[in-house]
Amino acid sequence: DVFDVLVTLDYAGDVSRAIPDLASKVDPEGQQQRRQEYMEQQDRPTLPDIDEMLETEPNRSGAVDVTKPPGLAGEICRYMEMTAKRPCPELYPLAALHLIALVGRDRRSTYTSKLNLMTLAICPSAAGKEAPQDKVKRFAAYHNCSGLIHSSAGSHKDIIHNQLEGDGNALYLVDEVHSFLGSMKSKQAQTYETKMEAEILTLFATELYTLRGMEKRDLGGVYSKTIDDLAKKIDKSADPEETTKLEKALEKVKQRKEWLQNGLPNPFFSLMGHSVPERLDTFVSAENITSGFLGRTLIVRGADKRAKLRRTKPSDNDVEFCECKITEGLRRVSKSGEIVAPDDEAESYLDDCVDWYEDDEQLNHHLVGAIYARAPEHLYRVSSILALDKGTITIEHARYADALVRQSIEDVKHILLKIYSDSESAEEVHVMRYACQQIHRLCKGRGMAESQVRQRVRKPKGWQQMEARDVQRNRFQELIAELEARGDIVKAGKRIISRSAL
Repeated sequence: DVFDVLVTLDYAGDVSRAIPDLASKVDPEGQQQRRQEYMEQQDRPTLPDIDEMLETEPNRSGAVDVTKPPGLAGEICRYMEMTAKRPCPELYPLAALHLIALVGRDRRSTYTSKLNLMTLAICPSAAGKEAPQDKVKRFAAYHNCSGLIHSSAGSHKDIIHNQLEGDGNALYLVDEVHSFLGSMKSKQAQTYETKMEAEILTLFATELYTLRGMEKRDLGGVYSKTIDDLAKKIDKSADPEETTKLEKALEKVKQRKEWLQNGLPNPFFSLMGHSVPERLDTFVSAENITSGFLGRTLIVRGADKRAKLRRTKPSDNDVEFCECKITEGLRRVSKSGEIVAPDDEAESYLDDCVDWYEDDEQLNHHLVGAIYARAPEHLYRVSSILALDKGTITIEHARYADALVRQSIEDVKHILLKIYSDSESAEEVHVMRYACQQIHRLCKGRGMAESQVRQRVRKPKGWQQMEARDVQRNRFQELIAELEARGDIVKAGKRIISRSAL
């Protein structure tokens, strides 16, 4: 036929080359769409032996509410919830930890000399992400460290400059963080963008940050010129006050040049990112687990629904009193030079947690082993940050750190299961398992209308294919009836309420 003739004459009989080329000529838009779908399918993580991944983390900490951390962090969360127009309490603990760590960045604990954090918080658009961001900036300004906060970075050089100009300290508070992460991971990204990931991971983990020869040469010349200019101004200055300012500026530049040449000790680098599920869920992949980025990151997957808009203004006295307690607490954090240490009960508890993560079954897990391996670092950091206010890690701090880290791992598993359920190869048992998880997450607190739950549960491709195989069955109603019979959910009128949230 005509196709065979074209393949023979124009493509030397190579069918594999002829088909995509001819498709591009005959149906260019359709071919572009097919290529896009193919690339998305290639990027989708494969999840072999998914049953092992779905095992729930052991509950060592008892009934710990991860939205209510102890001590100063809890007071910061209470303030954020009190003043939020649309409360989103799942996000507040991460913001509180970032704020305390930033103010107490020069403190140390017996567990770690680095109190930096990388966190990703995922919740729907217009659900209240702005409130924790604004409060972190506001209290950071009160304690003279708002200049260390950056909204994003455009290249690895930008990250390096910010770190040196901040005397070794930087907190990136990034809204719509998917764009920032995408610029690092995209195959179409520029080299200066893709280098950011390596820079971030190095700054986060290293105790001595050394720069490449290229950066040393480029920035070294800039600093040398600045030193010469300041020295000339000092020689010409006749004002003692101005001279003092210039001398301080000169010492700063000399210190930065010394760091440039010999390395920056214990850099404080933190990243607090927010985005929506549609954009950020796909970042949770086997590739990003393997690269080490997700292992170093605490993940919080907020509720898939928005809270009601708060229309009642909180008491001014309550807000001011809470502000005063937070300001005083942060002042203690910044002024104290005390090294944080655990009491005996907390130390024993954390040792038990680490023993479990270090067990070979977790440590060398084929899919999330890299996350388990770095869980002890998170335990030590979170418990140390919580204790900066009082100076001692207590059992309360240790239990909360354990609960937060476990919740992060559970959220990663939930997102991986979501991606798997939305694939064409999803097995029915795992589609149903994801549906159960989704129902419990959607129906926390006051619950959700059954019609809305049905719409969310039936959205994944795996569920649609399962229904298509037996159109006579109402799989959603069967699942709801089963959960209700087991006592996992209750119905209140047209709403479904998860009993796990009661």
